[in-house]
Amino acid sequence: MSRLLYQDRLLTTQMGGLLADQDDVTLTALRHVLDIACGPGGWVLDMASTYPQAQISGVDISELMVGYAHTQGVELGCANADFRVMDATRPLDFPSDHFDLVNARFLSTFMPTRRWPPFLSECMRVLRPGGTMRVTDLEFGMSNSPAHERMCGICIQAMMAGGISFSVDGRHLGMLTMLGRLMEDAGVQRIQRKPYMVDYSTGSAVHHAWYRDLLQVWKLGRPFVVGSGVVTAAEFDQVYHQCSREMVAENFCAIWFFATMFGTKSPGEGQ
Repeated sequence: MSRLLYQDRLLTTQMGGLLADQDDVTLTALRHVLDIACGPGGWVLDMASTYPQAQISGVDISELMVGYAHTQGVELGCANADFRVMDATRPLDFPSDHFDLVNARFLSTFMPTRRWPPFLSECMRVLRPGGTMRVTDLEFGMSNSPAHERMCGICIQAMMAGGISFSVDGRHLGMLTMLGRLMEDAGVQRIQRKPYMVDYSTGSAVHHAWYRDLLQVWKLGRPFVVGSGVVTAAEFDQVYHQCSREMVAENFCAIWFFATMFGTKSPGEGQ
């Protein structure tokens, strides 16, 4: 939970704010907002504080995460934030045409590729006509570190083996390639794309933060990667420790990509 909260604030800062890609008309119209796979609730609680006129709802499959987020909301006095246990790969337990904005970040880390079409259809069902669908996802980084490149590669291969990557050859995650088409097929209109590139080379402003976050991500993902069969535990550990050294070298250079894609539900499309 600590890592997710840290990562959440790090990403929001990189993106220029909670909803930096949205116009004033959209922001002033917010009354009901949904964040899917909210984790420990960082984005929901920040939204609740920033937009007190809106009810901000977060859902996550983890009872532990939802319980923690609820406790944090009470302690912070965010009466307009609520959290529920819900599986994003299943139908959403919300009425149709309810939310002004549906937000989701980095679902490719767990969403099976076959579940993306029904998931986006569910998001469109609970979104009110004229509302905004907003999805942020990632593509793995590139660097001059052999260990970093190897780690990204085995993670992609593990995700392919687990059915949660659109990659065709294991070289790229493939999510950003497919996301726009998936949203179009779900009926999202006027889709816009906001790309981001993070330079976390040694000496950059975010190097230490990104280094810390990636090592935590890889360490926590070890059981999944090893369990996929793409590497042994010993091989993973060797690459991990090599990463920890190479990524703090004076000549380490690396960039990471992610993007937000957003669009609207047709004003005449009540379901």
